[in-house]
Amino acid sequence: MIDRRPGRTRDFRAQARDTPVVTSGTTPSGACHGAASPGHPMTTVTTPPPSPAPPPVAAGRLSIPLPTGPQAPSHARRATAGFLHRSWPSLTQERCDDFLLIVSELVTNAVRHARGPSTLTLTTASGALDIAVTDRSRALPAPRTPDLRDGTGGMGLHIAEDLGGRVFTEALSGGKCVHAAFAVA
Repeated sequence: MIDRRPGRTRDFRAQARDTPVVTSGTTPSGACHGAASPGHPMTTVTTPPPSPAPPPVAAGRLSIPLPTGPQAPSHARRATAGFLHRSWPSLTQERCDDFLLIVSELVTNAVRHARGPSTLTLTTASGALDIAVTDRSRALPAPRTPDLRDGTGGMGLHIAEDLGGRVFTEALSGGKCVHAAFAVA
């Protein structure tokens, strides 16, 4: 049941764990692009953190060089989807989509901030997944306040952490490697 009356909030967390949390209210001014205009009703649906997925069938690794430019994230998502399908057939579609989102976010960061070749490496072992993107920039990423007004980013590292990942950066002699590691067993 959703209470759609403006100014009303319904919290369904006390019900089943997988039931979405639904809030209704009015759109604040300065809301993100695509939202209702200020003062108009809006509904936000969030779901609880995903349940642990069964472990992958076997340990595996995929490392691919990525094209430079805007086609890199889609190339990385396609390669990741194929890898996860082969090495982890019991993975739910929802969790697979979570991992594809993280891949897209990390690769987009490399394209936007490193401006050069990058490599995607996926590793599954013992119920864990490591998503790693290596680039040639030595500038370390830092979480920042998301820019919801102009859509200029700031959400990728937060999204990875919100989905259960441990985000860390490994300094390399020729750049860096940003990891999002998930213990999923």
